[in-house]
Amino acid sequence: MTDLSTSFLTTISRRQFLGGLGGAVALSVVGASMRPAVGQEVLLEAPQLTEMVTRGELPPLAERLPPNPVVVTPFESVGQYGGTWNSATTGAADNAWWWRTTGYEGLTRVDTTDNSIQPNVAESWEVQDEGRTFIFKLRQGIRWSDGTPFTANDISFWYNDFFSNAELWPAGVSSWMKTPSGAGTVEATDDYTVVFKFLEPNGFLPNQLASYEGHRAAAMPRHYLEQFHIDYHPEAGALATQAGFNTWVDLFLNRAGTATVHMAAGLPGIRPWQLQTAIGEGTRLVWTRNPYYWKTDTNGSQLPYLDEVVLDIIEDPEVMLLKAANGEMTYHIRHINTPANKPVLARNMEEKGYSLPELEPATMNEGVIGLNLNHEDPVKREIYSNKNFRIGLSHALNRTEIINAVYQRQGQPWQASPRPTSKYHNEQLATQYLEYNVDLANEALDEAGYMRNASGQRIGPDGNPIHIQFLASTTGGAREALLIDVQQIMKRQWAEVGISMDTTPMERSLYITRTGNNEQDALMWTGFGGHDLSLPIDPRFYIPTAANQANWGNKWTTWYLTNGEDGETPPDYMQRQFKLYKDSLATPDLAERDEMLREMLQISAEQFYVIGTTLSLPTYGIKSNALRNVRDNQPDCWPYPAPAQVDPEQFWLDLA
Repeated sequence: MTDLSTSFLTTISRRQFLGGLGGAVALSVVGASMRPAVGQEVLLEAPQLTEMVTRGELPPLAERLPPNPVVVTPFESVGQYGGTWNSATTGAADNAWWWRTTGYEGLTRVDTTDNSIQPNVAESWEVQDEGRTFIFKLRQGIRWSDGTPFTANDISFWYNDFFSNAELWPAGVSSWMKTPSGAGTVEATDDYTVVFKFLEPNGFLPNQLASYEGHRAAAMPRHYLEQFHIDYHPEAGALATQAGFNTWVDLFLNRAGTATVHMAAGLPGIRPWQLQTAIGEGTRLVWTRNPYYWKTDTNGSQLPYLDEVVLDIIEDPEVMLLKAANGEMTYHIRHINTPANKPVLARNMEEKGYSLPELEPATMNEGVIGLNLNHEDPVKREIYSNKNFRIGLSHALNRTEIINAVYQRQGQPWQASPRPTSKYHNEQLATQYLEYNVDLANEALDEAGYMRNASGQRIGPDGNPIHIQFLASTTGGAREALLIDVQQIMKRQWAEVGISMDTTPMERSLYITRTGNNEQDALMWTGFGGHDLSLPIDPRFYIPTAANQANWGNKWTTWYLTNGEDGETPPDYMQRQFKLYKDSLATPDLAERDEMLREMLQISAEQFYVIGTTLSLPTYGIKSNALRNVRDNQPDCWPYPAPAQVDPEQFWLDLA
């Protein structure tokens, strides 16, 4: 049994405790809990909340905080209340940025200082039955932003009434809540105990609950959402009609904010700030402080320090860049932080009062090329599945030219492989077929069996010239926007060895639809899974576990996600990889997990499924000089959220 509780002294006041240590930082771990003795200390809150208490609109702070609030140690200094965090978003499709700024409050959370998983909404957990049973003890006294207590019944509602409901979630329970014998169960055994059970071990569950996938477990207030759920409210259909929706399902999904990471105006939450505006209503999104937020600083002052978060809705990245260069962003690390934009932003830093702090990448490649190995066209499938064909394309890439032209001479040729500093680094996978050599490229393509015609074009098995059509998203992150530029260079380079290609740009929602329908010849995307923290949870370029962005083996992905009930049976070597991956996630033993993942990576090295371009560069953010408590060189390790993983609730503005 593993006990991960973070209980702490509670019998003396914070002032006495800190004084006894000579002012030393005593509460360095998120999750440590202390409460002052009654009458010994007055807790602090934002002035506008005090005014609401005075007017009778809110209960006193002592009644809003848990008995043992979570104490967050400020990164640099205890802050001051007030101010707005200004940033920008491209719209609803950019909802990941909303979550990454306005709070990270799952049952568990990642500690990026040591890559460990720590308690959060859950105060502790026990692992029993060799990883088959997880008993989470919730922190008592957490409240939703409307004042209603947060309980284990909210987590049970998320799983049993939403995630397991085929009408609300047609995709079915995600793979991380399944083992080979089927989906797990979630039961609230009392108000503060929730039990996850599986028929086989599922040792990676705490990591998943700390990720983008798991955050919704603590984001669905039963008391609010059951009024829109047909099982709890028989009139939900009529309510939907009155509200202008076709069915109760449409109404529920809207009110639950399922399309926008469980953020919707009116939806109670437990994050530091709550969304007040709906997408489509105006030109900005506004979040205001949650009066029931359950974390304090080391002085006992309720967090967050900042009054609100405001994201201007800006679809054009050039307009967003102009806004940043004019010093109008408090903190921003998305869309415009490209190598090409850095000199533009640097020119205005001193005058406009901002800096460009570096971020540590968790990705391993700026652009991974994935040919569709499950193409609907049998001829194209045969061509793309030919390993020698992929080797030839790799040798035909002049990565140095790409690095110089697109990435401002910053980068290193690299295949789709974990970063050099990762414990999972595989030298073969990282460096094979990197040499730019037209002779080697032609030799591999000849060996693949695709010879040139009189015009120099290589001919496929159907007698037609080989042509590759890339689909590309015009909206995504800053790095994805550069991939279209990369492809223009690739087009010329591959033409030298007889392979033609083109790119079809499109808006991201259409891109997701078309790739989900398996309509692409090829894609490029940022190479996730390069960091020790992110690789186990997102190995999509080593084995095809994720749809929509990797998509080099869509039908194998479906086979994996449905446990072989749908999709297409993959080759034996990939079945071995899938088994290694599933077994690695099942075991609670970290050493065993690492060995399984290394074997999985070695098979990827031998098969060479996808083609890398250049090692991901450290990126950067745009930060106002007035913003305090922002950690430099923080990891940007999706699917854990940056910067939310370094506690934005303790960011503050020095307005003096």
